[in-house]
Amino acid sequence: MSDTEMPLTGDSGELEEVQFDIPEDAYGASILAVVRDFSVISGGKDWKDETVQLKCIQVGFSFLLLTINLTLQLSLLFFIYTFVVTPAIHRVQHKYQEFHEVIFDIDGNFQEDAWDAYKGKEELCQIGMSSPFFYFTVVFLWVLLIIREFRTTERLARDLASMPTCSTSPEMCTEEEGEVKVVALTSCSKMLIFFGVIIPKMVICSTLMWLGCQWLTATNSFTDLVMNSIAMEFVTGIDEALYETLLPVGHRQQVADINFVLYKKKQPGSNRAKEFAAFKRSFFYLCLSLAFVWLYKMCGQTVLPPHLSDLKLACRALIEENSKNVCSAPIWTGAMGLEDCFPYGTS
Repeated sequence: MSDTEMPLTGDSGELEEVQFDIPEDAYGASILAVVRDFSVISGGKDWKDETVQLKCIQVGFSFLLLTINLTLQLSLLFFIYTFVVTPAIHRVQHKYQEFHEVIFDIDGNFQEDAWDAYKGKEELCQIGMSSPFFYFTVVFLWVLLIIREFRTTERLARDLASMPTCSTSPEMCTEEEGEVKVVALTSCSKMLIFFGVIIPKMVICSTLMWLGCQWLTATNSFTDLVMNSIAMEFVTGIDEALYETLLPVGHRQQVADINFVLYKKKQPGSNRAKEFAAFKRSFFYLCLSLAFVWLYKMCGQTVLPPHLSDLKLACRALIEENSKNVCSAPIWTGAMGLEDCFPYGTS
């Protein structure tokens, strides 16, 4: 490394050490392979050395794990779009189209008799968008789940981009009292990490957020509106599942233990400034999430019209009826008070 690229420059008393960790998942294992294992392999040791051979195995297995992870996640996104989201959109659009064709006349007048005789009203009135606040709440929570992944990836990208650049792999790591620290990255290492980890994670998160919003918008059951948001999140957990299931415990510990280090000049009130900046970013992401959900509902989604006022009016009486208990009793009687509510036979 040149003098201008050294992680420690000038008076060490004027510098502060800032550490950050890599994610403990398949992506983190591949980052470890790039910055530490490559460093050992290219350190000039004999290829017959067992340490070098072990590092070669670790690099190969880590990249195999990353390849499997990306293949599974991207394949699942394709299958979810093809076999889940697209059919769901078709079904809900068909139901809403049928509602307009059967229940309204050609001039758009609501026909009460046709609605009373319509057999599909139970399913139609369960369309998630017919309850705007419920729909907005669930989609907002879904977006927050994905924003969490975005923030983690964005923070990692900022930290890695801030690291000094070195010219050779052995210069990336230092070892003090058995503790390995990554103090710089080669240009090639940065490129591998950004194109192999950061960009794929961003693409997967963006696609998953879009598919999840489309699926939730096409949901025609209030129960499924909640369950679908939970089901979609498992795609983001594939990297952790592969990591914990297939990677040896010892190697997982190495991923957890390695420290990436930045050396920054101390500034008066820097800690307070960092806290303010962190809260500003959090507030930005909150506003971004709210704005995204509103814009998505009004302009972005390609499932149903943004306002289903005709459906809400038609379903109001049915929803109120289904919200009433068939049988109720005073709260102080508990379940015992319900014994006489369900008589046998009919009079």
